[in-house]
Amino acid sequence: MNSTIRRYQAVDLMIWSIILFVFEFIVVKAGSVWFRAQLWTLSIVPALVAVVYMRWSAFGVLYSALGGIALCFASGASTQQYLIYTIGNLFSVVLLLFLKFIGKEKIRDSVFTSIIFALASALSMQIGRGVVAALLGNGIGSIVTFIATDIISELIGGKLDAAYIETAVAESYQKNYPELEIVLDVPYDVEGSAIGVSKGNEELLAAVNEAIAAAKEDGSIDKFVAEANEQASGETYEGLLDGEGNVQ
Repeated sequence: MNSTIRRYQAVDLMIWSIILFVFEFIVVKAGSVWFRAQLWTLSIVPALVAVVYMRWSAFGVLYSALGGIALCFASGASTQQYLIYTIGNLFSVVLLLFLKFIGKEKIRDSVFTSIIFALASALSMQIGRGVVAALLGNGIGSIVTFIATDIISELIGGKLDAAYIETAVAESYQKNYPELEIVLDVPYDVEGSAIGVSKGNEELLAAVNEAIAAAKEDGSIDKFVAEANEQASGETYEGLLDGEGNVQ
């Protein structure tokens, strides 16, 4: 590789690194600040890692580790999560096998092969994080590739030290995240929750009250509460059932 190509490679990798940090920060902020009502946001790291592997082969290994650092930096992750993401992402090295046995041209020219290559990027890093998390004695809840935008993800990610949640709801979350600890009993507030509206905004207040009344009347609120409790408890499954009613 001559000096011109090396300089081009260095500039190219620097540009992709800047793109990685900027857009990963935007994705994290979008999920945790700007669009908190959305349940999940999707990290762009696997897609960018796949691109760098296609452009510069083995340099994709280093870029995948950088992707873990970018995600953790943007998320305010703990030291252990830095290790989980940085080391776990190195499992993307399996993409070099795709490049060796399939070749860049076939991957580039086939939509199906390109999709498989991109999925392999995401899955290999996810598996790597799981392995590293297990070796460090952590549960799967410490992995936040798909960033949950609710209060539980912020607890697991170390952004919050504690959350004040009714005991019944907290217990349902604890089934999925055993690392969470319930330290005190919080009784259910029979008066329910409140929705704040700026003083003087009568139009918005009327619209909110109308929407709440309609949801109570048609049973939407009761249905939502029942479904939310079921999903939070981890007792909802998708898939086919065998003759004995077990999920296949």
